[in-house]
Amino acid sequence: MSYLTSLHNFASQAYRIVRYDEGLGPQFSRLMDRVSPLRKHTKRDFEIDFGPFEFSIRNPKTTLGVSGKAAFAVGGSLHSRQGQIEKQEIAVTVFLKTTGEAKSFPTEAVGEPGCILRRFHFDMDSGVDDKTRPSSHFQYGGNCQPHYLPRGWSLAHYNLGKNFRVPRVPMPAWDLILVLDCMLNQVQTQWSTLPLEPWWKRAVVSSEDRFLKTYFSDCSTHIARTSRTESLLDFCDKRPCRLPIE
Repeated sequence: MSYLTSLHNFASQAYRIVRYDEGLGPQFSRLMDRVSPLRKHTKRDFEIDFGPFEFSIRNPKTTLGVSGKAAFAVGGSLHSRQGQIEKQEIAVTVFLKTTGEAKSFPTEAVGEPGCILRRFHFDMDSGVDDKTRPSSHFQYGGNCQPHYLPRGWSLAHYNLGKNFRVPRVPMPAWDLILVLDCMLNQVQTQWSTLPLEPWWKRAVVSSEDRFLKTYFSDCSTHIARTSRTESLLDFCDKRPCRLPIE
């Protein structure tokens, strides 16, 4: 099964359950519409963006240590060239929707209707040849794109990226499915039971096989070499990261 078919099936199943949630239903529907015509043309070059998928956080005082209405949003983009995933970005933005405690935050990070608390992203870019930017990595802060933010939010709410370009931590590429699974397993929302669904678990395993298996296998083989002189970081910097879309 191609990755696009897996992604379409995942979005379809999710939409069936969350279609009446205005922060999720339209976004899963849009993802289905974007992916559907591409499934039979996997060799075609394309670029799609998706999200932001917005989830309200239950009991943010326990989870985040702040009071008020809080949520997180997941958005990103996927680029494919000649049948391979060449570039991908998945951004997670955690924000406070009311300004009750926003007075304690820097002025640049506060606006209407609240403030952005944290931003993380998972990048994969096969065209990178720079040791400060591993081809697949996890990063706090970074360059925030306006279209990854929920409706009503702008870069005026965001001040994390100005001083936090490093470290970029090398790690395997995570796709939308793996990021959503991680967040919903660790943050309590109305939809925290989604990861318990059999179709969800199948989608996660499929993405793990596609995105993680070869990466960890290659790293394990490299670090097990008794006579190696190259660090794991250097190895990961040089390791090709393009993934087949099929």
